Amino acid sequence: MKLLLDKGLPRSAAALLCHAGIDAVHVGDIGYSSAADTTILQLSRDTDRIIATLDADFHTLLALSGAAVPSVVRIRIEGLRGEAMANYCKPSLPNLLTILQKGPRLRCKKAASASGICQSCTNEMNVPETEGARKNAMKFTSLSLGCLILVALGLVSAQTPAQKKQDAPPPRYEFRKIHDPYGTGKFYMDREIAHVMGFQGAGWLERPEREREEAVSKLMPSLGVKEGDHVADFGAGSGHHTVRLSPLVGAKGKVYAIDVQKEMIAILQRRVKQANLTNVQTVLNTEKDPKLPAKALDMILMVDVYHELTYPYEVTAELVKALKPGGRLVFVEFRLEDPKVLILNVHRMSIAQVMKEMKPFTELKHQKTLDHLPWQHVIIFEKVDARKEKSAEMK
Repeated sequence: MKLLLDKGLPRSAAALLCHAGIDAVHVGDIGYSSAADTTILQLSRDTDRIIATLDADFHTLLALSGAAVPSVVRIRIEGLRGEAMANYCKPSLPNLLTILQKGPRLRCKKAASASGICQSCTNEMNVPETEGARKNAMKFTSLSLGCLILVALGLVSAQTPAQKKQDAPPPRYEFRKIHDPYGTGKFYMDREIAHVMGFQGAGWLERPEREREEAVSKLMPSLGVKEGDHVADFGAGSGHHTVRLSPLVGAKGKVYAIDVQKEMIAILQRRVKQANLTNVQTVLNTEKDPKLPAKALDMILMVDVYHELTYPYEVTAELVKALKPGGRLVFVEFRLEDPKVLILNVHRMSIAQVMKEMKPFTELKHQKTLDHLPWQHVIIFEKVDARKEKSAEMK
């Protein structure tokens, strides 16, 4: 289920619902905070999302338009804070799909219990036998403590062309016309890929307040890097983390400083030469290939990088190949779940999203997640032998 939260609802609820595994985006986060209701209706159709709103006008607009989609969830309690709204919605929303799939009839329920099921009043009526009535068939349902009303038009049917299309394997990536103005419009697993920060922003990577915001001095000891390790700083940028990894691995170790922009590589090379870091090798990668040796690395570090990868699946597959058995893939990403993190949404990720995107890689096992940094998660995966792991589970 994918939700589009209308203006008037708290923005923070979108991040909280995402953290709970419900794909939600707020109109204010994608530049539609002042959009007309008709525009929001069209946006939800284009992006296949259910609208959540305080506005009763959507009911009328849907009925007058005669459109087959979208569906609308009306929140009937105003002034809800983000956490309270998420808590109301989480137990109820999974039931909405079931309701939508029951076919074209009008059902009216008055919720009288926390379960959202009316124990005292259920009136069900057949839709009038006219083409217009069938086309505009609506279903109203109050859910959980009377806080929601569902309005669904063009109810889901197993025979619809849209469902037939679902039988075909979906493309790995999709492009959407309606998207976050700060994003690329390219989506992977329902996450919009962010633009790569250009080499012109190298100075921002060395900003004085970075230690206060990201606590790099706390990050380094938590990575477990040992003398003699071979590690990679993937998406190294100006080398902020590269120069800190170099002394940790020592003379017997090696740091691959990798970036996709040749201008960043030039900045890296100057910095490495000035600091006389003989254990650092710069690497110019491509959008799909990290250019790393196979089974050679003890750790690959990505700091605020993964969300910008144009081909996250392909790159991750190559990174897994580059790890030794027992090697670690480390994601450091700004927390999407935390509204106090003052970073654009497309440049943040939730723990749930990272876990979702790593699920296809059976050689990766989630080792641990650290939340000791001011603004970022540290999510660590370990490369394991999938066959041995399966054998151990069977025993």
